[in-house]
Parts: sequence; structure tokens; C-alpha cells
Amino acid sequence: MSVTLKTKNPSLNQKKALDSERFIPTSAGNLSVIKAEVAEILSHIKDVVFQTDEHLNYTYLNEGWTTLTGYSIEASKEKLFFQFVHTTDLAKFAEIIDVAIAQRESVDTELKLLHKSGETIVVQLFFKPLFNIYGGLTGIVGTMKDITERKKEEAQLKAIYEALEKSDKEAQRLNLELETFMYKASHDLLGPLASIHGLLVLAKAQNKHNHPETNKYLGLITQSANQLMITLENLLEITKIKQGKPQPTKVDFQSILDEIVTFLSSNPEFSKVAFESEISIEGNFISDKNLIFNILFRLIENAFVYRRSNISPIIGVSIIGNPMQVTIRISDNGQGMVEEVQEKIFDMFFKGSELNHGSGLGLYIVKNVLEKLNGTIQVESQERKGSTFTVTIPSLS
Repeated sequence: MSVTLKTKNPSLNQKKALDSERFIPTSAGNLSVIKAEVAEILSHIKDVVFQTDEHLNYTYLNEGWTTLTGYSIEASKEKLFFQFVHTTDLAKFAEIIDVAIAQRESVDTELKLLHKSGETIVVQLFFKPLFNIYGGLTGIVGTMKDITERKKEEAQLKAIYEALEKSDKEAQRLNLELETFMYKASHDLLGPLASIHGLLVLAKAQNKHNHPETNKYLGLITQSANQLMITLENLLEITKIKQGKPQPTKVDFQSILDEIVTFLSSNPEFSKVAFESEISIEGNFISDKNLIFNILFRLIENAFVYRRSNISPIIGVSIIGNPMQVTIRISDNGQGMVEEVQEKIFDMFFKGSELNHGSGLGLYIVKNVLEKLNGTIQVESQERKGSTFTVTIPSLS
């Protein structure tokens, strides 16, 4: 049998085209060759290519089927599609098939199959129902892609995510409990500590003979009590910062600096400090003035505490900004820090020097305040040359 073209009254050009065109005879032999070539091509495709009859029994499977399921093509042909579907997906797949046939639609879905070994396989299934000219179902044709490993990875990622989420919630719960404990413990200890201070005053008053040894020990007790008081007050402040919300208002940096200098001037040693300041703010800067005070006070106090005794101490404060952001630089010519220390100074209870009798919470508090204000802090320092802290704070407006 051959293919012919029929035209009515062909033109001269059409006749020439027909005469010059070569026709391929579609004999049964040639059809067999074409089918063999197509089968050869399909056999090299890794994904499964399949076709079924109207009863959904397999009529064609390529080599990908054996690779996927472990079943031979011969053993699988003329067997029902459903025989290879995992029991957990049977009802779902039956419904999908019914809908696809009723609506004459192609389907792209995930499906679980059973490997010959009994293991579960997950495939990305694409199929299309086929119909004859009378509208009757003749079968389905489609492909299957093995996505088992991908689904395992997705399951692992989901498990990791859920574990992290659970861990994060647990961490938040523990953090809240810790903050609550810190607050209650600090608050509850302040009362007894105040009593200790009162008893120390009485003990000193009773030391009428001014005994040197007694004075020495009373002084040590007073010093320890003062350190504990500072630590407790700082812990209370940390919990208030963490649990509180910033209160936006116009910040008067000059007023804050004046207040800090006045407070530090109560220490006679501060009179030896050359304190230099520069403030240049274009417009109004909105933030929490109490938190800003906290940052400036602790950084300036830090520069004062870590001054060098063999040179004249200098502390410089530069505050430059606009309504959107301010940059604060606090520099000194103090003791400075080695790089290993710089990496730890914002840790809780870290003390940069054995000579520091503070709580080790000052810069930790600064870090927490900046987190509340979405700010950043950087430090540049050289041992025996000094340090510069650079703080950037965005507006809360």
C-alpha cells in the first residue's frame, strides 16, 4: 500500500513538485522497521515509557521499567497497572484515573509503586487517556520518572526543619525561663544584699578601736558586696532590655553626653582625662533615649576604666548623623586589646583584664541594646595603643 496525494487540477508548479518529491512506501515491512527504530530509541530512555489497553493492562514497556521496578518486561506485560501500585495509593490512583478519563485530561502526579524486592518506589507519573473515534477508551500512554531519592531527601530536609523549629521553640522557652529566673533571682537577692550593706555600716561603727585587721576584712566584704550589687543590677537591666520595647522619642545627644560626663566626674581620676566630643546631627533623630544613654555611658566608662596609668588619658566621642541614622565613634589611647580578646568582649561575663573588678556584663548589655535598636557595633584595637568602637544605629521613626 502506498500513500498518494490527491489534488484537483494541479498547476504546473504543483506537478513539478509532485514529480520531484520522493515518497516512502508504507508497506508492512517498513512499518515494522519504523516500530523497531522507535523501540530502540525508547529502550535507551532512562524514564519508563508505557502504554496500556482499555482495561489498563500494560501493552508496552521500555527497559526503564525493569530498572525501576525489578520486574522484567515479559512478566509485566498484560498485567494490570494497579498490580504494581502501592496499597496506600490504590484508592487515590483509582480516583485520578476515573477523573482523567471522565474529563479527558492529561495528569501529572506522584505515585508510589512496589519494587520486586518489596521496597517502595516513588515516581512522577505523567499519562494521557487515549480514545477511539467513537469516544471509547483505548488505553493510556505515559511516562514514569523515579523520584524516590528526591522524596527521601525532601523527607530528611523536612525532618531537619521540624527538628530545628522544635529546637528553636525549645530554645525560646528556655531563654524566657532563664530571663525570668535572672530577673527573680536578681530582684530577690537585692533585699538581703541591702541588709548586708546595712550590717557592714553597723560593724564599722562598732569597730571603735579602729582595728586594722577588722577594717581590712570589713573593706573586703564591702568590696565583694558592691561587686555583687553591680552584677545583680546589671542582670536586672539585661532582662528589662530583652523583654522591653524601645520607646521612640527625639534624642538630645549633647544632653546625654553632659549627663555622662557629670556622673563620671564624681571620680577624681576622671579629671585627668582629656575628653573630646563632636556632635553633628542634621535634623531630628528618633530613637529610645534611655537605650542610647546606656550605649554611650557603658562605652565611655569602658574607655575610662581601661585607661593607661603611664600616659595622659584621652577619650574622644564623635556622633554624626541625620534623621535616618547615626554613627557613634568612641576612641581612646588606653590599654587596647589583642585580637583574641576582641572576639570575646561582647560575651556574657567576659572580662578583658584580671584587673577589671566589674561584672563582665557591660559590653554584653551594649550588644543587647543594639539588637533591640537594630544597630551594629565594630571594634578596632591595638594593645597598648587604644581602641575605637564604631556604633551604627538606624532611626526608629
